[in-house]
Amino acid sequence: MAILNGIRKYLRSIKTIRNVEAGGKVVGLGNVILTPTSADMSIYVDGGAGSDTTGSGSVGNPYATITKAYEQVPRYINHKVEIRIKAGTYTAYPRTLQNVTDREGQFIMEGIDPPTIVAGPFTSSGIAGVGTNDKSGVDFTVAAAGWGVDQFYGKFLRLTSGADSGRILPIHRNTADTISTTWVYTLPIVGDTFDIVEPSVKIDLDHGITWAWETNREYVLSSFALANMAFTNDYSDDLGYTPSYSWIENGTALFGLVSFYADVAATFREVWHQAAGSVGNWRMQDPTRMVNINYIMQGAYTVWANAQFLPELIPPTTALDGIFIKGMTGGFGACEFMGGCTRGVVYVYGKCDIKGTAASSYVVDHRGIATLYNARVSCGVINLNGVKADSNTVLIDFWVDDTPLDGINIRDGALVKCLDVDGDTANITGYGIKLGKGCEVLEAGGVTIIGTAGAVRFDETSKTVSHPASGFLSSSANVAAAVENNLASFDVKGYLKDSGALKVGPDGNLVQNNPGWDDIRFPFIGRNIDVASGRISHDYTELGINFADNSRYAATEQISMIAQFSHSYKFESSVTPHLHWVQSSADIPNWLFVYRKYLNGAAVPGGWVEAILASHVHTYTAGTILQLSLFPSIDMTGFDALSGFIDCKLFRDTPNTSTLFPGADPLVGDALAKEFDIHFQQDTPGGSAQELVK
Repeated sequence: MAILNGIRKYLRSIKTIRNVEAGGKVVGLGNVILTPTSADMSIYVDGGAGSDTTGSGSVGNPYATITKAYEQVPRYINHKVEIRIKAGTYTAYPRTLQNVTDREGQFIMEGIDPPTIVAGPFTSSGIAGVGTNDKSGVDFTVAAAGWGVDQFYGKFLRLTSGADSGRILPIHRNTADTISTTWVYTLPIVGDTFDIVEPSVKIDLDHGITWAWETNREYVLSSFALANMAFTNDYSDDLGYTPSYSWIENGTALFGLVSFYADVAATFREVWHQAAGSVGNWRMQDPTRMVNINYIMQGAYTVWANAQFLPELIPPTTALDGIFIKGMTGGFGACEFMGGCTRGVVYVYGKCDIKGTAASSYVVDHRGIATLYNARVSCGVINLNGVKADSNTVLIDFWVDDTPLDGINIRDGALVKCLDVDGDTANITGYGIKLGKGCEVLEAGGVTIIGTAGAVRFDETSKTVSHPASGFLSSSANVAAAVENNLASFDVKGYLKDSGALKVGPDGNLVQNNPGWDDIRFPFIGRNIDVASGRISHDYTELGINFADNSRYAATEQISMIAQFSHSYKFESSVTPHLHWVQSSADIPNWLFVYRKYLNGAAVPGGWVEAILASHVHTYTAGTILQLSLFPSIDMTGFDALSGFIDCKLFRDTPNTSTLFPGADPLVGDALAKEFDIHFQQDTPGGSAQELVK
């Protein structure tokens, strides 16, 4: 592997050297040092007191510009490298940062002075976790605060007391008395204090920035970090396109207290363009090299990155105002994006995992595949859906604050899997979920999103079915009643159709129109019975229970079994006990089955019912076969409650003590039993919606 990595680095060097001009400069990159780092580096920048001419980059003799500091960093980073920047406004920054970090390499660019306090301190009078499990966001309320709407656009909330004092959260939006942020691991409590801050380092540019960062993907920890920095870009080309900020290659990065602002009303504003790699998802290799670790709040295995991605207009006007994630390469074949907040749109063009974010809308292109965890969406007046899924999407702990259209709009045959998805009904103007032709929703649980127009709308080729009442799929009695009335039903794949094998009952259970069959199983494995007499014993060679030809209908010579009926059992339907055994002769042993059945809360019967074999599934001709023999079906009339019991005994009645057989057992020698089962019909294959009844 070391040889392969060496070859890879060599090939990259060739690619870079081809662009080297006389004097050692690389086209478009300034002065690039091609030799790897030989030791850890700390480079200081002070726009007020530093000098690019006489400075050395030390803490006592800093450079004046970030560009000069970056030019001292070799292309190949095998050690810990930091560029530490004093507070102030800077107007120079490299257009492209192109480096390669190995397993031990790490690069941090950080504002080293405390962040600027914009407002506060404030004491919370209300804390509300957003989402089904409080994992989609947090709302902080300060009674009678009197803030202006979106006064804190692009700013950050910093907790100043409580269990997570020092943690930074990006602000998604604010009203007169409430600030909405992304999700936090530990929910603050009423009385916790906070202030509003922004980065101390301001970078005001007239060009975009590309971070072309490569890393050793055998080691997934973050090797790049930006902290306490605010970028502003007012560049737009002749076509009205803002290149803004781009992350390419496969690098892993963390952003803490960082904002990216596209300060131009261009036709298209891709504030953030991510083509590959991982942003915000993996902890730093060595976080102790940061001046303030609170920016990312890193634990042993967790990290909380936070960044703002800010279009020039509020609200944005098109689906390209915000974050564009291509994700066709890198990051184990997918992009990873965590901790981002935007009043723009997150547009997914490739494969991407997105976590802990807030946006005005999420759009999954038909060429994309997305997983959204712990996220919230607030469209405001922008005329988009909360989520528009044109391709396969997974939503987990997802919350819709508001949208003038549908909470989740699924089109182009997409499949969307939902777990703990909800929203504010009063502020979702359309439907909670709207499915286009051929689309699927796989509900894993906790899906309760409802719009003012209804819970779910199914658009099909020949007709449209609308449900203005509350509820969602199997969790809604109202929707279920419509299904029962043949307005809609599902086929076995979950597609909506006019008739099918599955439907949703009025009690919320998933019901089969034509009940299927399953087994209550009693495998004869790991037992050794009646060792003293030897009449019944475990066969450790052939595996099973041997019944000797002197076995009797006696209490000490039986296999006893107890079973509880599954929640999926169809009440009062007959069941069929049967035996799997090894047949090596045309003679049939005197297999005797004895049972009793009873419901929870009912009296335990004192008597037992005896039964002998009724038929055999396979015809015996010669040799040794595995036979399946059926006892008579058992009438289960009155067995109409969950978790009923059946007690069973199996004997080989060699002397015909029961008098149920024509005579004594005709088989000479042992009879080997493999497994006893009971076939039963099921009509609710997913179990019961309630714990004790269905």
